[in-house]
Amino acid sequence: MTNSVHIAAELGPNPAPLVELVWALFKKRGLKTAKLHLLTNARGVAFSHELYQGFGLFKAAYGWSPDLSDLNVVTGSDGRAIDQDMCPEETAAWMDARWDNYQRAFDAAGPEPVVFAIAANRARSVLTTGMYTLLARPQDLCLEVRVDEPRVLGGKAGFYFPDQGGRCQDAHGFIDPSKVHVHLIEHTLPRLRPLLEPEQLGSYAAALQGAQSAVERSRPVRISWCVSKREIRVNDLLVPLTPSQAIWIAALCLERLQGDGWVEGKDLRRFRQVRRLEESAMPPLPNPRSKVFDGLESDAHLLDDTSLRKLKAQARSKLLGFCEWAGLAPLLLLPHKRREGGSSFQRLPVPARLITVLAEGNVPFPGVHSPEG
Repeated sequence: MTNSVHIAAELGPNPAPLVELVWALFKKRGLKTAKLHLLTNARGVAFSHELYQGFGLFKAAYGWSPDLSDLNVVTGSDGRAIDQDMCPEETAAWMDARWDNYQRAFDAAGPEPVVFAIAANRARSVLTTGMYTLLARPQDLCLEVRVDEPRVLGGKAGFYFPDQGGRCQDAHGFIDPSKVHVHLIEHTLPRLRPLLEPEQLGSYAAALQGAQSAVERSRPVRISWCVSKREIRVNDLLVPLTPSQAIWIAALCLERLQGDGWVEGKDLRRFRQVRRLEESAMPPLPNPRSKVFDGLESDAHLLDDTSLRKLKAQARSKLLGFCEWAGLAPLLLLPHKRREGGSSFQRLPVPARLITVLAEGNVPFPGVHSPEG
């Protein structure tokens, strides 16, 4: 396991938390910080003076300090350094610069963890956590440090880490740095990077759009079966199925509502129940002209196996095409498969509470509902 990390952060008027973070990683987790990848504004050079001072004390105490050479200033479209982010153009420039800063950290770190550091101020913490959610790899961390002595908050009193030596001082007197406790806080957040295509990692805007699209594709799927029209709708969109294919999907819906969800393809029980419901509709629906269902109106116990396999494959293909057209993740709709004792079973992945059987329009079919409601 690696004992080295890289830190990506913003450098603001109070650099002390960056030194505190490097100290906490080293003392509490045994991790040395190889390099800080810092982003700052037009006044960043002035802020860096205290940073160098803090790491000078750190090197005197431990004999090493991280590489501080990667300090980048945010610039606008005109190439000039940005001081604030008070307008949409400046905010966009900051977001792009943050994205690029993390990418530089990844390139330098290789397989080593990158720490997304919440170090500038709490107001910007939401931006750091947002970047982590979009960009973080499994090994990366989102960390911040907190101190329990209010007198050293905000870079006051010259405090950087507990064993820096000497004494700190503010307007109220001296402070013993060894008495100040530095707490390392790790934030557990979702990671959306696996949902993004490689080309979507090229910019913040592309990643944001890609993540939103992936989330939309993963939204819950609702199925409605209108008995009187022999229609299957998913999220209110009509699925273009043949009558025979619609009966197969309806049989899967009924088993999800009233059984364990698994339908053996050749078993007539659910298919006959579908037909009974259709025949009770006004007006009654005729049996589809299909070899698959010839046995429904006879004393047969099983459907024609060859024709049924073809029907299920065609219905699956229709569902897959529908998912592509509607922007849905196929795994949310395509029936699951299993084999047992030489028999083939399928089950819809949609839970019973999201399946509705309708008589006509939006009127529920009487007596057909989920056990959950």
